[in-house]
Amino acid sequence: MRDIRKKTELFPVIVVLFVVCLSSVKPAFAERVVAWGWNYYGQCDIPEGNEFIAIAASWKHSLALKYDGSISGWGQNNHGQSDSPAGNDFVSIAAGSLHSLSLRFNGTLIAWGYNGNGECDVPDGNDFVVIAAGFDHNLALKYDGSVVAWGSNRDDQCNVPAGSDYVAIAAGYIFSLALKSDGSLTAWGLNSFGECNVPAGYDFVAIAAGGFMKGHSLALKSNGSVVAWGDNSYGQCNVPDGNDFVAVAAGASHSLALKSDGSVVAWGRNDKGQCDVPSGKGNDFVAIAAGSSHSLALIKEPETSHPTADAGDDIVASANEEVTLDGSNSHDIDGDIILYTWKRLPDEVVIYSGMEPTCKTRALGRAEEVIELTVIDNNQIVASDTVVIVNRMLKDLRDIIDSKQVGDLNLDRNVDSLYPALLGEDWLR
Repeated sequence: MRDIRKKTELFPVIVVLFVVCLSSVKPAFAERVVAWGWNYYGQCDIPEGNEFIAIAASWKHSLALKYDGSISGWGQNNHGQSDSPAGNDFVSIAAGSLHSLSLRFNGTLIAWGYNGNGECDVPDGNDFVVIAAGFDHNLALKYDGSVVAWGSNRDDQCNVPAGSDYVAIAAGYIFSLALKSDGSLTAWGLNSFGECNVPAGYDFVAIAAGGFMKGHSLALKSNGSVVAWGDNSYGQCNVPDGNDFVAVAAGASHSLALKSDGSVVAWGRNDKGQCDVPSGKGNDFVAIAAGSSHSLALIKEPETSHPTADAGDDIVASANEEVTLDGSNSHDIDGDIILYTWKRLPDEVVIYSGMEPTCKTRALGRAEEVIELTVIDNNQIVASDTVVIVNRMLKDLRDIIDSKQVGDLNLDRNVDSLYPALLGEDWLR
């Protein structure tokens, strides 16, 4: 795990990650969004597709960032918080209660949705590298390690402590949390439930802040364990044992953690199923986000594999003899083969095309006939293989010649050239 004390290394890495997000080359594997929990406003009605690279969840709406730099939004939209702005130059997203926030590739900010507390009045500048959205306030981390805040400040949640040694930020209900370059934590804003009473230590590497009416926080330590503090009315601070966690997320009254094996654990309030992590997904989760009473995750889908075409063993047959072409050993790991096509080469005359792997044809009596099998799977990926129909009489002749001592004539290397002389041109037709 990266040594967070090396601040001079951290910020260039962040910028490089943003550049990668906007690469025109699609990732080796795709990622799709899964959601569970409260769905009254459609906040769990995930968009179709498997090209997402980041997610954000809030009160009643959700956001997802695509690999092409565009944003999808869904869920409650009474203030336009789910109306994603046009463009494909976005590199990071954050969701507040009734507003949304994004960072552009050029380091500038944009916000949309409810603006009753100035939460959409983003500060000027093009040197922002990380963003966070709280209930009705926002934070942004600059390249120089300083933090700016705007929006509601009724409990000093926007009064950022001086300093330029910040490396990560999180915004909760009415409080803010930050991670410093020395691995320590600091928090400011409402502290009615101890949400700003950060634990001591210099070994923290990631943070999350949540809550509604009451706040709680999570922090990931360098040894892979998680600590939590603040409101624990629903057990949202009862962190499970383990030291194999790699990411954390905090909702209104529940918490999520991603483990190194790709599984997700959830704890806290579960009245809407927000802690019922979907089963049957395997250990393929790569990112998590927690909303008020719903949860999101990105799940990795392996690169689609190619089907395998198997045209079977070579066939020996006499002229005009009926033979069976058998492609039943063809297979596809992640789908079904939907079309089998057999054709003669090199003229490419189609013998059969359909959903059955086998078909019958007649040998033409040529010395050798090359038959090609092409298969197409349900992802429209093509594979092919060939089988040879060998003329029985010529094979027998070859076997006889191969079994004899031919000495310096070395006829076995040129046996095919002997067939016309031995048998006559008409026989080969």
